[in-house]
Amino acid sequence: MRNFLAVFFLVSVILFKVGLTEKKTDDRGKNSLELINSYPIDVPEPSGLAMAADNKSLYTVSDQTGTIYHLSLSGELLDSIIVDDGLDLEGVCFDSSGQFFLIVNERKGEILKINFDGEIISKTKIINNDNNKGLEGICREPVSGNSFVIKEKKPGLLIEVDEKFIILNKDEIDFAKDYSGLAWHCKQKILLIISHEDKKIFFYDPIDGLQHTVNIEVEQAEGIAVDPELNRLYIVCDKEEKLFIYQLKNW
Repeated sequence: MRNFLAVFFLVSVILFKVGLTEKKTDDRGKNSLELINSYPIDVPEPSGLAMAADNKSLYTVSDQTGTIYHLSLSGELLDSIIVDDGLDLEGVCFDSSGQFFLIVNERKGEILKINFDGEIISKTKIINNDNNKGLEGICREPVSGNSFVIKEKKPGLLIEVDEKFIILNKDEIDFAKDYSGLAWHCKQKILLIISHEDKKIFFYDPIDGLQHTVNIEVEQAEGIAVDPELNRLYIVCDKEEKLFIYQLKNW
C-alpha cells in the first residue's frame, strides 16, 4: 500500500508539472499576434529577413537571383545588391560591425560574409549538404556576437557559431515539420523560429528549449525579423512574394 501511495504521489506531481508547462505554452500563445498589414514586394522568391540597425528598413535575399534586396517597412524596393546568381541564398543578418552581411548558402552549407558591394569576403562550411534540406536561416545575438543558423529538416539542426564561425553548439531539433527562418528578440533574449509547413512561430530558448508557439496565416513563410522596441514582427512569404507585419502582444 505504501509503495502504491508513493507511485501515485509521483505520478500526480509529474502530471501537475506537465499541466503547468502546457498552460504556460497555451497562455503565452493565445491571441498574441495581430496582423497589422501586408504588402507585395518586388522580390522573386524572398528568403530570409533582417532588420536594419536603425529599425527603419529591412533586408532580404532571393535564392532565385542571388541578390540582396533593401526594403522599406512597407515593402518598397529601396536598393538591390547582386552577389551571384548561382548562389542559393536563404537567410541574412549582419555581423557585429554592421559593415558586412552574413548570408547562408543552402546548397553548399556555408556562411558567406559579404560587403555592401556584393563582394564575398569569406566562405565557411558549416554542414555537409547534398540535398535541398540545408541551411535556411541565420541571425545574430548582439551581446555575445554569436550567430545561430538553422537547417531545414532531415534532421532539423540549430547551430551556434562564434564570430569566427567556429561551431560552439549543434542541437538536433524536432518540434516542427520544417524550419524556414529565425530571428533573435534581443529584449526577450529568445529565438523566434518559423516553420512554413506548420504555419507557426516557435519561441525557443537556446538553453531551456521550446517555450511556446503561435499560429500565422502565411503561405510558405521564409524569413522573419523583429523590431524589439515596438514588439513588431516582419515575415516574408516566398509563394505570394509579400511582406506581412504582425504586432506581438501579451509580452
